[in-house]
Amino acid sequence: MTAMPELTIVIAAMLFSAGVLAGVCNAVAGGGTFFTFPVFMASGLPPVVANASNAVAVWPGGAIATLSYRRELMSIGYSLKGSALVAPAGGTTGARLLVVVGDETLKKCDQGAPSDGA
Repeated sequence: MTAMPELTIVIAAMLFSAGVLAGVCNAVAGGGTFFTFPVFMASGLPPVVANASNAVAVWPGGAIATLSYRRELMSIGYSLKGSALVAPAGGTTGARLLVVVGDETLKKCDQGAPSDGA
């Protein structure tokens, strides 16, 4: 198991800034992961840890947005019940797959993100 990177003031500022930017982006249109995941990777986190941390970091915003827009979603005939049943299964399957494929495979799949130079 690799050691976690040191949290410097610069990394903390990058993480905070990316979090704020992602929150604003997700509140308006989604896509905040485009800001947070690369910053997690640039901070030195292994890819699987960065991916899992990103998922945990952005889910509250998605949940709140869903609740905030529930009237609009219902007005177009969209039922949250189906998504509420399918989403945990998809999340669990994705998490298990991520653990199985590991860091090296994820690095190969994500060539565009900043890395630790390995």
